[in-house]
Amino acid sequence: MAFAGRILETVESAFNQIWVMERDGWIDLEVQGATHSSFHPHRWLTGYSWDALCAGAMLAPAPPKTALVLGLGGGTSVRQLCHVCPGIEVVALEIDPAVVDVAYRYMGLGELPVEVIVDDAARWLTGCRDTFDAVLDDLYLCGNDDVFRDGPVAGGRLDALMRVTSDDGVTLCNLITDDGHREIWQQTDVAFEERFAEVVALAPPRGLNQILVGGRAVQGQKALRRLRDKFEGRDQALWDTIAVTRKKP
Repeated sequence: MAFAGRILETVESAFNQIWVMERDGWIDLEVQGATHSSFHPHRWLTGYSWDALCAGAMLAPAPPKTALVLGLGGGTSVRQLCHVCPGIEVVALEIDPAVVDVAYRYMGLGELPVEVIVDDAARWLTGCRDTFDAVLDDLYLCGNDDVFRDGPVAGGRLDALMRVTSDDGVTLCNLITDDGHREIWQQTDVAFEERFAEVVALAPPRGLNQILVGGRAVQGQKALRRLRDKFEGRDQALWDTIAVTRKKP
C-alpha cells in the first residue's frame, strides 16, 4: 500500500494493519489505509470529523464536565475536548490495544487526563452504570477498501447511548454521508429525530462526515462562536468553518 509521507512504524495487531505516518509535522494513525487520528504538537484542529465531534459536545446546555468517547483511535477528539473544556473528565474506549500503544508513543495520549479502557464498546456499555454529559459515538470497523459501521445507530444501540447520557447531556454520532454509507446515515438520522427533543447536525469543512447531536436541549452556532477564542490563527479559522444546522425542532 502506497502512502504520501514518511512511514515511522507499521504494526500488525490482532484486529488491523496499522501505519504511523509523518506528513508535514503531523503524525497520522492509519488503520487499513484509513486515517483514524491526526496529531500535531502545536495545532489543535484538522478540518475533519474530530473537530466537529468536539464542537458538538460543546452544544450541551452547559459546558460538559464528563465525556465518554467510543472509538478512541489516537485520541484526536479527546485532545481537543481537553483543550476546549479544561478539567473535563474523559473516559475513552478502544478495542485494539495496539492502537492505544501507538497513541501513547506517537500522539501525546499520555499527556491527556483521560481514562483509557481497552474493550469492546458494545459489551462495556451493557455494564456501565455511570452517565456522561457528552457521549461521542465514533465506532467504525475497517474493511479492505473502506471503514464501515456494523449497523445503524438506532434501536438497542441508541438506547444504550442514551442510557449513559445525563439528563441534560448530549449524544453524538459521527456518520459518513457518501453513497456507500447513505443507508445507515439516513436510518440513524431518522432515529435521532424520533428519539430526541432537539437535534442538530454539524459538518466539518473537510471530508464527507456529519455529526448528529441529540438531547433535551442542544445549542446552536452561537455556542461555537463563544468558544472561538480558545484557538488562534489557522485553528480559529477551522473552528469558524464548522457548520451547525438545526434539524429539530
